[in-house]
Amino acid sequence: MTGSALYIYVALIILAAIALVVLILKTSAKNRQVSSLAGLSFVIILAGIVFGDEQWFGYGLMVVGILLAVLAIIRINKLKRRK
Repeated sequence: MTGSALYIYVALIILAAIALVVLILKTSAKNRQVSSLAGLSFVIILAGIVFGDEQWFGYGLMVVGILLAVLAIIRINKLKRRK
């Protein structure tokens, strides 16, 4: 398996995981909007896929996007606990 094929498989797995989390959250809360931090993380992950020619740059963007998504999830959970 070549490096670019592995990169595409990893990107697809990450996008599938994000879609699964969105579906789970969507069924639990019908009127919830996507936060700006979560939207930014999704855009950064997509930019990482687009700039896949430079592997270090593409992987770096994907890592930053995933970290921002995790921070958004933690932030949402903290807001839920305060209410």
